[in-house]
Amino acid sequence: MLIKALAWLFTPPKKTARRKSGLDQDKVVDWFLLILLTLAAV
Repeated sequence: MLIKALAWLFTPPKKTARRKSGLDQDKVVDWFLLILLTLAAV
């Protein structure tokens, strides 16, 4: 699970890649969600 999360982290989601504006904000949200999922998994 953690390895998949790390792999997903280094490959930007297509939903954010499609958007021209707000990429940084979306990435921060993705990081936040990833941290929550990691804590929940532990």
